Amino acid sequence: MLLGLFGGVIGGYLIMQMTHKAVTAEQFILVDKKGKIYAMLGTTNLGTPSLGIWDKEGKNRLIIGFVGEDVPGIGLNDAKGTRRADFRVAPDGKAGIVFYDETGNAVWNAPSNPESGGK
Repeated sequence: MLLGLFGGVIGGYLIMQMTHKAVTAEQFILVDKKGKIYAMLGTTNLGTPSLGIWDKEGKNRLIIGFVGEDVPGIGLNDAKGTRRADFRVAPDGKAGIVFYDETGNAVWNAPSNPESGGK
């Protein structure tokens, strides 16, 4: 009987803990039943948030986060995990896009920025 009472108290405590409206952690990792990573939400070494999405082959295909400390961006990778496109918004509000070839070299960007290697 004492064991049953103890189990009921612990069970009730666990249920109360699961009904919170927020979960706090430094990193969240979404995995399938086999433990394969499909998404990761955390912070970078600069302290900015970052979300990565992996495909079924285990390649990182999408990154949403910041370039440096204050430039939000979205990076798209091909099936090999090579960056193929970046979308960014600079601190002054100007948006930019860069496309990369299969080796990761910038081949086109807008607005045009000769320093980035785009055309």
